[in-house]
Amino acid sequence: MPPAQLDRRAMFLYFAQCVTVRKDLALLRSSLYSPDPMVLKNQVALITGSGRGIGRLFASEGASVFLTARTHAELESTAAEINKSGAAAFATADLTKEADCARVVSAVREKFGPVDILVTTLAIMAP
Repeated sequence: MPPAQLDRRAMFLYFAQCVTVRKDLALLRSSLYSPDPMVLKNQVALITGSGRGIGRLFASEGASVFLTARTHAELESTAAEINKSGAAAFATADLTKEADCARVVSAVREKFGPVDILVTTLAIMAP
């Protein structure tokens, strides 16, 4: 075969391979992502250090979120925003104290049931 034909054949094979890869990616996307955008529906997320709003992300995906941090005003504001379109509750707590940890876990279980997702975003400085 002349070199020009080899180049066209190689280009065709490359193109066919790209099309196959695109189809495979589309299939992969459809299997990974539910057509329902609420991928965390019926899940309960306990999010620590959440006074500044990380809970909004989980709520936007359908999770019921329980927020906890040391700042009451920020928690209250974030929970109010989430409650406009989702479900949120909060408790002010210092999670370096065991009693506060137990109180938060009891509160989330009482409000939403068992915890499915735990997000720990608090920062604790150790000596």
